[in-house]
Amino acid sequence: MRNAALTRIVYMCRLVLNKEQSCGSPFCTDLDYERRRVLHFGLVCVSSQQKGKYMPEPENARTAVDQVATVGASLEEAAINEFRADLRGELLRPGESDFDAARRVFNGAINKLPALIVRCAGVADVISSVRFANVHELLVAVRGGGHNVAGNAICDGGIVIDLSRMRSIRIDPERRTARAEAGATWGDFDHETQAHGLATPGGMVSSTGIAGLTLGGGIGWLLGTRGLTCDNLLSADVVTADGRFLTASPTSHEDLFWGTI
Repeated sequence: MRNAALTRIVYMCRLVLNKEQSCGSPFCTDLDYERRRVLHFGLVCVSSQQKGKYMPEPENARTAVDQVATVGASLEEAAINEFRADLRGELLRPGESDFDAARRVFNGAINKLPALIVRCAGVADVISSVRFANVHELLVAVRGGGHNVAGNAICDGGIVIDLSRMRSIRIDPERRTARAEAGATWGDFDHETQAHGLATPGGMVSSTGIAGLTLGGGIGWLLGTRGLTCDNLLSADVVTADGRFLTASPTSHEDLFWGTI
């Protein structure tokens, strides 16, 4: 990958599934079906070093509040309103309804305060958010399932690209593939695949986001017979740090594709 400093997140994926009797729990029988380990993924790649300098991580909560106030003052109200109008999803700011709920993540010890949270409704919102962050030199965090224990799905003083409302999943039982949006959890995913008698290597905890787990490797119940979740990566739809939309695969943008796994 040309840019080694990436924060990656899935917003759409297509997994090639392994036909199983159930979700891969150790209490289920592992049937001897042909092994087909391919997977199609989509992700957002946001550089940790975009144009200009990012704010450092705050040393305490007071610093975080001060940083948010500074960012808010530096962003013209007209620019924020124009950005909001360009979104199909929601734009949340401190003090607005649902803001505090939207900044909570799985790890309750994480208490970061972003300046903006974008609840994306689709790819266009993701592209708009990345470009807005670039123009205004904002720190970016991208949230899929929000399960990362370090709290990488949230940031202080910057913009959070929140994909948690993008949870659509589409199964192709003939091709044994699935396309799942970034906010989907493994519980969501297993619910859809099991309707077709299918499963794919995934997490051991149903509330884990499908996106972050796959891009981070992916250890689950099917590890011994089907490998890691990332072993199944076939291709990726990518929004790069400069707001471009790319499809990366072993035959297209290969460096970006292999950088995801």
